[in-house]
Amino acid sequence: FTISIDRQRYIANSSNKYKLYYNALHDKIKFYKIEPAHTYNIDKKGFIIRAISR
Repeated sequence: FTISIDRQRYIANSSNKYKLYYNALHDKIKFYKIEPAHTYNIDKKGFIIRAISR
């Protein structure tokens, strides 16, 4: 089971895919004129911690 997941991760991990993703992200940021002050780096744990602490 883990070998299959590791193989899938290896196949999915290509520099070209990262470039495509970040180019698309950059285009959206420019299109919607999102300023750096309005960008956040949050994961599920960060969201949960913030929601619980309210």
